[in-house]
Amino acid sequence: MWDDPRHDYEDEAEELIVSRPAARPKRASRTKAPAISPEGLAEKLEALAAGWDAPLAGLAEIAQAGSWHDAAVALRNAVGLDAAVAGLLRRIEAWPAVWDAVGLEEYRAAVDGFHGPAANAFRAVLAVTGTDSMSKHAWLLKFGPVRDVFNLRLAQRAVVAALGRLMATHPALVAACHRRAFHPLGYAAGVAVHTARTRRAGGIEGRTPYRLPAGRPLDALAWACAHLMTPEAAWLLANLDSLPPARPVPEGEEDPLAVFACPADWHS
Repeated sequence: MWDDPRHDYEDEAEELIVSRPAARPKRASRTKAPAISPEGLAEKLEALAAGWDAPLAGLAEIAQAGSWHDAAVALRNAVGLDAAVAGLLRRIEAWPAVWDAVGLEEYRAAVDGFHGPAANAFRAVLAVTGTDSMSKHAWLLKFGPVRDVFNLRLAQRAVVAALGRLMATHPALVAACHRRAFHPLGYAAGVAVHTARTRRAGGIEGRTPYRLPAGRPLDALAWACAHLMTPEAAWLLANLDSLPPARPVPEGEEDPLAVFACPADWHS
């Protein structure tokens, strides 16, 4: 760890030899984060949501709904979602709007710097995968803005999972979207999914190296999407260090991204 500039250990060596125990340094006092009430949380979410109509338009298009609120309710448990997403993506220019919608996570900022029952329950709400695991925190859903975010979160997860299935069932459509309507999060997550599936099967299909998108590394959000898109993503993450590179790496150099590859037809 870093050296502590408050201590000169050579100067203190003689003092530490004496028989009495050295005084333990006092810990710096920490400022406790303030608590947020459920009402305060609802107000913050409502203020944040005022700017979500445009970035969540992709969800409204998939659901053919008048607002993202209605779309979230419709999509969270939708039947035939794959067909709806595929139908929309045949209009290639819709690809970025879909990824903008599933990548929106501004609601997390509502509890930044806060603690307390409401903040902890909200963080738990964001982590659940369905109503079956909500019993402990269901009390928070009586607040409308929290309920809206809960529905939105489930809808986002459902659409991301559908995008993962479309990579297998409609590869040409997905490739056209990457070529003609590039989205950095969609590309990063897609590369992780492609690499996970082909590597797990023992190959590196296409052997086209992963090209790091400007401004979007293979970050936590991309990995989270990849985990929803395919179960093989967990295997890939656990085996990254042991996999051979998909492209030559000069001797003596390290390139952690050399493991990743994508189909050649993703690039123009």
